[in-house]
Amino acid sequence: MLLILVGAPMSGRRTALNWLGEHGFRCVDGDEVRAAECGLAGEAPMATIAQDGNELERMSDISMSFILAIDAPHGVRWRRQMASGGGSLEDFVKKSDSLMYDCDQKGTPLRTWMSNATIRAMNQGSLEEFYSQLESLDLRNPKHARPSWDMYFLQLAVLASRRTNCMKRAVGAVIVKSNRVVSTGYNGTASGLTNCSDGGCKRCNSFARMGVSLDVCLCLHAEENAIIEAGSSRCENATLYSSLFPCLACTKLIMQVGITRVIYNSSYATDERAEAMMISSGIQVLRGGPL
Repeated sequence: MLLILVGAPMSGRRTALNWLGEHGFRCVDGDEVRAAECGLAGEAPMATIAQDGNELERMSDISMSFILAIDAPHGVRWRRQMASGGGSLEDFVKKSDSLMYDCDQKGTPLRTWMSNATIRAMNQGSLEEFYSQLESLDLRNPKHARPSWDMYFLQLAVLASRRTNCMKRAVGAVIVKSNRVVSTGYNGTASGLTNCSDGGCKRCNSFARMGVSLDVCLCLHAEENAIIEAGSSRCENATLYSSLFPCLACTKLIMQVGITRVIYNSSYATDERAEAMMISSGIQVLRGGPL
């Protein structure tokens, strides 16, 4: 497993690397990473600092790797720079901007990589607070480099939500049985109707509040679409993954087709009633961790 550290100057990358070295990681440079790439699975976890976007791009395709982005406010980083040897503010800003935004246009800016990092840490307090934060991140857990089945399928549900055409909220759902995808769904108007995003549903294109006038909404819900696609026989004893907690109407469908587990990412206004119904019928309800 390889942990790649990225961050702005004086954000605490080197401090984090030293801490990792004291907590079971083998600290290496970029050349050592490539030399050891084939043996990552059997070795102790490794940690390295990506010096720029180009180096990170070369490392990004290594199996069993993940990125920890470390950041701190500009003022905090400048005070650390002054304490470590000074220099002009203009030079510090130039160096920081060159690293973070790739002003020479040689590759993907480091800031872009940081925004897509697996884990993020903000180092703006004391050293003890930073160490405590690193400890809480459980960085030796393989789930960061290779997600569990539940997190994998929940990520697929979130990905499915990007296909939505509903103007109110993007929701995706995936039905899984024996770790195999049975069906996927996302919310939007029924087949044959104008997409909601093109004005097909007047309710969603108005200022209707959440949970109001649902009887005139022309959009199918993501869970509903996934269940229709799968059919009731393939839903029995299956797991439904949803980017949003199911509404009451979808909860009844879930119960009726025999789904036994529901794993969701975000909460919804009717959670309490819907969750109570599921639990009373023996359905296991879990909320997934951060994606």
